[in-house]
Parts: sequence; structure tokens; C-alpha cells
Amino acid sequence: MSSIQRPSEDPSAVGGSVSAAPVAVIESAQALASTRGNVRRDRRRQITYMLLLLDILGVCVADMVALLAFPNALADHPTLNQMMVPLYMVLAVIFMGQLEAYSVLKLYRLRPTIWRTAFAHLGTAIAINVLTILMTRHGIHLAYLGSLATMCWVVSVGFRLMVRRWEGEDIFQLRTLILGAGESALFLKRSIEGGPQVLILGLVTCPRDKAEPEAKPFVLGDAEDLVELTYAQEADVVVIATSNGLTDHTYAILSLCAERGVRVERMAEFYEQWLMMVPVSYVNQGWCVHGFGYQVEPYYDYIHRAIDIVAATIGLVIFALLYIPVGLAIKLTSPGPILFSPDNPRFFRVGIRGRQFRIYKFRTMLHNAPAPINYTADDDPRITKIGKLLRKTKIDELPQLWNVLMGDMSLIGPRPLSVCEDEEMLQTVPLQHLRRVVRPGLTGLGQVTFGTANTPEEHLVRLQSDLYYVKHRSLALDIWILAQTLFVCLGLQKRR
Repeated sequence: MSSIQRPSEDPSAVGGSVSAAPVAVIESAQALASTRGNVRRDRRRQITYMLLLLDILGVCVADMVALLAFPNALADHPTLNQMMVPLYMVLAVIFMGQLEAYSVLKLYRLRPTIWRTAFAHLGTAIAINVLTILMTRHGIHLAYLGSLATMCWVVSVGFRLMVRRWEGEDIFQLRTLILGAGESALFLKRSIEGGPQVLILGLVTCPRDKAEPEAKPFVLGDAEDLVELTYAQEADVVVIATSNGLTDHTYAILSLCAERGVRVERMAEFYEQWLMMVPVSYVNQGWCVHGFGYQVEPYYDYIHRAIDIVAATIGLVIFALLYIPVGLAIKLTSPGPILFSPDNPRFFRVGIRGRQFRIYKFRTMLHNAPAPINYTADDDPRITKIGKLLRKTKIDELPQLWNVLMGDMSLIGPRPLSVCEDEEMLQTVPLQHLRRVVRPGLTGLGQVTFGTANTPEEHLVRLQSDLYYVKHRSLALDIWILAQTLFVCLGLQKRR
């Protein structure tokens, strides 16, 4: 067996080429593979195939019912009449796959499952209608298409609810071994455990990592036993959470685990995936250099900006009806201008690549009140009575749509900080400057999951969510953030 080369860009790599795995370890792994399988993993695969087949069957039944209700819906599209079912099937499977609606591990949480399937069938219906208009210049009967998509969505959700009810809870949990017993491993264990989707089986010590005393009760063995432990514990993934790198021998053993179908992931990526946060205190400079850019689709920024322009224009027109009553309410309750826009450059906002801009809001405080040193508390006596209502309903943010239209801000992104606040955070919060990679937003992942940050410690927590968005931003994530923003504003979901 030839030696296995470790990627040279791995920041934890030390030394030369990785030595070959010992013959005894290979033979042991082969023997285990021939006598044991991962029952849960096989069952998840079967459930995925079953859901795929049931969704296809649901499309067939839903199409027949929709045609019975609207028999002439496709009379003007004879070719489409024959192709509707396979076309809908293909597009729906693509959308469902992209939104992870076939991931069994994602079925545990009901609300995300409902939204994933809803967006998938809505996207399918829109795509079919757009294709039909482009090809024939005539859209499909909207009542027929809407009923078809609705029935398919109900069927998809129903099948997934049946799976959740019939299958044991452990089928939805990712069984995880942590390679390491030091501070990083304990941090990951404390952060992840207790959640419904990841089950921490235990820790595995490795030669270069110093084990913490409090980790000993959770240690199942050492790296030499890793292959056997993955089979004995039916592990789905091994997470590398070490502070001092791995030996060549340990890398070789990990390659055998990967060969047997066990995923091997680094701590930062695993933490990001399941908590939608970046462990700022546990990433190195290599992560900062290689962590951004490559995960974002090249067309995304152009589409995102186009959506910002269209949405801001429509929003300014629609909400114009609110400006007169809101302006009158502000004027009647306190003297001063209707809009707030700071004149002091220290209170300008910091945008993409550090560019400073003036922000616009409805005034919610007394005019000429002394500016806060850093933060404004919710019970600040300078806030007017109408200002409290505007802040609570977020109406005071509406003039920022002008900032979005001008390109200073976006609909979605990290919340903009003032110049003085940004300077303070740059001195106290690591990786704070990486927020400047994207435009600040009216709402964002850090805003909906954590809320307002007033202290450096709170900024550090919110920054972890903001950096996740910067790294993983996509149209699907944008839609999810908008949905969460609506839930938070309606009081249907609490922040962390």
C-alpha cells in the first residue's frame, strides 16, 4: 500500500509525507468491515430512497386530482400536458435536494422541514410557469399549478411526518466521536451536546494532544483504537478537535475510517454546520485566508444586489403611505426633524471594505439629546413615547431602504456599526474586520439568532453568526433569514 499524502495547505500538517497505515490496522479494519455494518446509516439511505419514491408517487396522484378539478388547464399546451408529471418530478427533486429535504438528519425539526418542502414546491411551480411563458408566451392556468404544488407539498410533508413518527429518535441523530481530549474537544462537546441532532459518543485521545483532567470520564480510547471504536459505536463522523496537530500514523488511521464510510471533519467546519456559527476563538490564520470566497457561488453577489435594488425600490413606494402618519406622530410628540442622520463622522456607519456612510432612520429620541457614548439601552430616557413604538415594530428602520438602494447597505447582512463602535470592537474582538467583506444589512443571521449586542462579549457571540453568513451566504440562506426575521418580529421565535 502506497503512502498517503496529507494536503500541504492543512495548517496542522507537520513534517513530510504520511506513513502507510500498519498492516495489522488495515487487516483489523477489513475484518470489521466484513462482519459489521452501520445499521443506522443503511436505514437512513433506505428512508431517503423511500421518500424519493413517495414524492414521485405524490406528484402523479396530485396531477390527476388537479386535472380532474381543472380539466382544461393544459388545453393550450398539449405537449406540456404529456410532460408535466416528469418535468415537475425532475424540478421538484432538484429543489428538494438543494434544500436538503431528503436528508434524514434534517427531518427531526418540524418547522424547517415544512419550510424546505414549501420553498421546493413553490420554486418548482414558478420555474415551470416561467419556462412555459418563455417557450409558448402563455403561462399555465395558475389555479391548476397552485393546486398541484400545494397538494405535492402536503404529501411531501405528510410522508416526512410519518417517518418522524415511526422511526426511533436515534435514526435522526448524527453519532459523533471527537478525536482529541484537550480544551478544543471539550469546548466542542459542551457546545454541541444537548442538541437533538448530534449525539456525542465520547472522546478519543491522540498522541500530540494534551488531555484535560475533566475529559477523562468521557474518553473511550486512544487513536490506535479509532477504527474499532467507529464500528463499536456505529459512529457517523469523527471530528478532529486537537490543538497540536496529528501524527502521520493518526492521519493514516483516519484515512481508513473515511474509506469505511465514516466522515472525517475538522472542528471549525463541524461547528459551523450544526450551530451556524464560527468558533472565532478556535480558528487559526489559515482559516481566515482559505475560509471565504470559495463557498460562495460566483453569480450570487450580482443576484443579491439586483434583489436589493428591486426590493428597496418597491419597499420605498409601498411604505410611502406610512411616512406621512409616522412623520406627523414624530412631529406632534417632540420637536425636531423627522429623520435621524448623524452629522458627527464618529457616528457614521461602517460598510463594505470599511467605507463610511450616513444612515437614515425615523427619529426615536429627543432632538439635540446628548449622543450616547457607545450604546443605547431600551429604557433610555431620551427615547420618546412614539420612538418606543417605532423601535418595537422596527418601523424606524424603513428609511434605511434608501441606504440599500444607494448600495451602502443590503437587505441581509451583519448589522452596521458606528465608526466609534467599530474601532472599539476591532481592538477587542478577534476577526471583527471580516464583517466588512459584505455590505451591512437591515437584518442578518446574527440579528435574528442573537439580537442586539452591547458589550464586547456579546459582540463576539453575534460575530460568530455573522461570520457564518459571510462564509456561507446564498439565496437559500437569505430566504431562511427573512423567514426567521418575520418569526422574530411576530414573536413566534425567541433569540438565543
